[in-house]
Amino acid sequence: MIQELMNNKFLWVGVATLFGLLVYKFLFSKDKANQVLEQEYSEIINSDEYKVKGQFD
Repeated sequence: MIQELMNNKFLWVGVATLFGLLVYKFLFSKDKANQVLEQEYSEIINSDEYKVKGQFD
């Protein structure tokens, strides 16, 4: 039984995939505070107050 599991390629591919997804989520996830700051920065930069008046306005 254990030998069959050790030789099962699909099992190891699944384990490697799950491990890879966990590592990816851990490395590339942003914390909530960072997301809020980026959202506020984006809103300020894209507001009418900071828009450059020019040819296309």
